[in-house]
Amino acid sequence: KKSKVEKYQQEFVNFVMEITGKTENIHFPMYFVDSKGTSGFDNTNSENEIVGMLTWIRLLTPIDDGRRYKKVIPIYQSISEEKEVQEKIIKQEKNIQTIEITYLKRDKRVTYTGDVSYTNWVVVH
Repeated sequence: KKSKVEKYQQEFVNFVMEITGKTENIHFPMYFVDSKGTSGFDNTNSENEIVGMLTWIRLLTPIDDGRRYKKVIPIYQSISEEKEVQEKIIKQEKNIQTIEITYLKRDKRVTYTGDVSYTNWVVVH
């Protein structure tokens, strides 16, 4: 039992060092649970170990690896919007006008939370 504790303890220390670069005051308690709990027998020791482990986990502060993560909200729906913009009159002969029209397109994005955002207008050729 003692050799397994020391082996796993060292693996945890190596893992935390790899992520954070820190090794000071790292101690992981070991919890022993019967993986083959038999019905009809008393499994309260295993149940108490599980409760103890979950309590210890809830008290931990998160490991800071130095990176900051941006929360990404998935897009539920993406709708393309298009519009035409009359830029200028190129030429005019009697009752006939030749005009330049620019077509623009953008996306309207709706997230699962109901937030709506728009992309910039892009010229479509």
